[in-house]
Amino acid sequence: RRSGAVGHGRAGEVHAGRPCRHWVGTWNNLTFKTQGTLSPGPQTFTLPAGAGANHWTAKGFSIANPNAAFGAMNVTDVYPLGTLAGSGKNPQCAPGLLWKLTGKFTAKAFSATAHITLPGGGQATTVVKLAKK
Repeated sequence: RRSGAVGHGRAGEVHAGRPCRHWVGTWNNLTFKTQGTLSPGPQTFTLPAGAGANHWTAKGFSIANPNAAFGAMNVTDVYPLGTLAGSGKNPQCAPGLLWKLTGKFTAKAFSATAHITLPGGGQATTVVKLAKK
């Protein structure tokens, strides 16, 4: 069963008597042959139950939410399959950039491949893998 709240906490924080868990992983840009590690900082957001964008149901969730990091974006998760698909454009750091991703999302793992069109028209592919620790 999915919860309506999704959250990440700082190392050592305790929520409901349990140490808070966080996501860690890797990224690998297949086009430019670069890679690195990821440990996203503390973030919390809530998706209320209900139909439509920015809500969750027993069948998954949908996010349609512009933000500085990803630009205008639409992401959909299909539960219980855990399939994830999305697209976005114009992040604050790269106006004109477009991205599409496909992947898997579960309570303990996230993996996705992003196909990116750069502002000048070039293409890039990045693979991201995260695990909840």
